[in-house]
Amino acid sequence: MGEADGNSIDDLEEMLFHFDKIFHPNHYILVDIMHNLVHLYAARTASPSSPSASRAPGGSSSSSALSRPEKERKVQLCLHVLDVLGRVDPGFTKWRGTLLQELIHPLMMVSKEDHAAGRITDRRRECYYLQCGCAIAFLSWLIHFLSLEGFTQECSLFTR
Repeated sequence: MGEADGNSIDDLEEMLFHFDKIFHPNHYILVDIMHNLVHLYAARTASPSSPSASRAPGGSSSSSALSRPEKERKVQLCLHVLDVLGRVDPGFTKWRGTLLQELIHPLMMVSKEDHAAGRITDRRRECYYLQCGCAIAFLSWLIHFLSLEGFTQECSLFTR
């Protein structure tokens, strides 16, 4: 699918904007669009020259290719999807690990930028770092439990 087929960030953001007027914010269609957006933002991060390029979920990423609003949007989307899906599918799940992995770096980058600019206090920055630490701890537990169950291929997604 190309950008004209609704697979670009702008197209999905526009769909989300229009569907938000029709559906509840936690409707599966909206949550699915948000989840896809997270992965498109991750793909833009992985390949800044090709915004719609795809990469495997859970691959390593750096947020240097994303603008400040895009980093904040990615964090917002990750948190919403984690909240909604966590209610219907709790526990150690692959989707949760992938979303947490996508959440950590932009959250750290935004908090670091805010602290350097004096927009947040040391205490608030530590709160962001604690959130990231909790996400990393969850990922460690997820890798541990998946490896106990013999899911070595899934574990490799989170150790890159």
